[in-house]
Amino acid sequence: MEKHARELLTITFVFTLFLSMSLLLTSSSTNSMNNEKVDALEKSRGFSPSAQKTTNWYHDGSNTTGWTTSYNGWTLNSSGTALYSNITPSDAGNIHAVFSYDLEHDFVIGHDFKMEAQINYTSIGSDYGGINLMAYYSSNVIWRFAYSSTYGSKYCWALNYYSSTEYDEDHTSGVTSYTSMWYNDTDSTTRTNLGDGVVSTSEHAGESRVISTIVLDFWIQDSGGATYPDMRVDWIKLTGGALPEIDSPNDIEMEYMDSVDLTWSPDAYTPESYKFYIDDVLEDTDTWDGSTLSFPLNGLEPGYYKCELEVYDDMDFTTSDIVWVNVTDTTAPVVSDVADFSIPYGVSGEYLVWTCSEPFPDYFSITQDSVVIDEGVWNGTDLRVNLNGLSVDSYVFELTVNDTYANSASDDVIVSVIADNASPSLTPLDDISFEFGTTDNYLVWSCSDLFPESYSIIRNGTVIDANLWNGSNLAVNLDGLSVGVYNFTIVLYDSSGNSASDSVIVTVTEPETTPTSPTTSTSTTGTSEPIDPMLLIIAGAIGVLVLLIVVIVLIKKK
Repeated sequence: MEKHARELLTITFVFTLFLSMSLLLTSSSTNSMNNEKVDALEKSRGFSPSAQKTTNWYHDGSNTTGWTTSYNGWTLNSSGTALYSNITPSDAGNIHAVFSYDLEHDFVIGHDFKMEAQINYTSIGSDYGGINLMAYYSSNVIWRFAYSSTYGSKYCWALNYYSSTEYDEDHTSGVTSYTSMWYNDTDSTTRTNLGDGVVSTSEHAGESRVISTIVLDFWIQDSGGATYPDMRVDWIKLTGGALPEIDSPNDIEMEYMDSVDLTWSPDAYTPESYKFYIDDVLEDTDTWDGSTLSFPLNGLEPGYYKCELEVYDDMDFTTSDIVWVNVTDTTAPVVSDVADFSIPYGVSGEYLVWTCSEPFPDYFSITQDSVVIDEGVWNGTDLRVNLNGLSVDSYVFELTVNDTYANSASDDVIVSVIADNASPSLTPLDDISFEFGTTDNYLVWSCSDLFPESYSIIRNGTVIDANLWNGSNLAVNLDGLSVGVYNFTIVLYDSSGNSASDSVIVTVTEPETTPTSPTTSTSTTGTSEPIDPMLLIIAGAIGVLVLLIVVIVLIKKK
């Protein structure tokens, strides 16, 4: 009996479904994004199409708001706590009162999905009727949840229409309420179900992951005096929707030339890909495995930037987040610190030069004793002042540079103009001599000047060295000169045209020969060494002395 009733119910339902197909409301979904520009000063978070989906939905029976009559013109009523219909039996046989509820936003089915309802039943007599609760995407039935009473036998069951798989057939007697609807039949005895179901592996997986409309069908069959069971719907609930999710990092303020990583931690049941935009220009896109996504921000010029990340799952559902990045420039231009210095009066070609740099230059101004002598648009390069024509005095020059972001830098320099009538200081050297072949022989002149310019070193009338002079001492290495006499002359010049000179005579002599001591030797050839004259003198002196002594002795004897 129960099997016959179920088959009859199914046939009747399918027939009714085809009759009412054109009357069912359809809902549309969109995967386009509202790309309307957001003003930087009044910025707000942008939302992608996925934000226009829903992952949880609940409707209680306290009112009929949102429900529309789809078939047969019966009315849907509310007792204040439950929904019911005014459907009554007739001789026409099977009667249906069909009502539909278009979800404001499509519901995306995830692997934790549940569709649940609580039905209250009060038996009137020979009941023959029930409730069909169905989920649609557009005009396609995805799920059917049935609660029936046939002459006292009550049962509930759910059907996946794409796979024609029936779930949780539960024949009971005397049941007054029942809650049921699973994504699949895993662990149906405990009314829980988490995990992959038939829908995700069916050929209609793409369609069956979305619910747009809920349909409630009260039905009754007048068969042999059957009465309509008093069935009421306390509530209907959809849970376990699955959409990509994304966090919302804080907006960023960073200094120009700094490098900052912009990081999101999005999530999706089946991650697929991502797209990263800066000011609506695609900067990066790739596959995504569900891990954290980080994007380095560097090389951005000062200004506001809209950085947006979109992540997609395998169903091409997406979510996005916008982070506003304010790149600032609070760094002053670079200007060298020039030390105070002096220049001689009357010279030409003297300049005060500042070394400068700035990525966003704007304007410069140079003053001499607080009076502007030069100003204009600055291109970020070095700046200088021509010091020609200044009188003997001290002057204060100041440079100020600005960038386009109101940062500035300055430097002041005191330039003293001195009347230079003095010759360079040069300490004369004495003439010197040294033996040929010795080393470390130098001429070293002690010299100085406030405004040194150049020097020349001349040897015997020929310039052997000439160069710029920085005011320090000067030296000449004399090693390697041949035996002879040389005239070395140094001439110093300062930038005022004053000069000083000194000449030195350098004598290079022959090396001295060391004498050899006499020796006595016997020659095998019969020749002898000559007698040293000194020995003869000594011998003579001794002989004279002996003779003198003999004479003195003889005189005393007389």
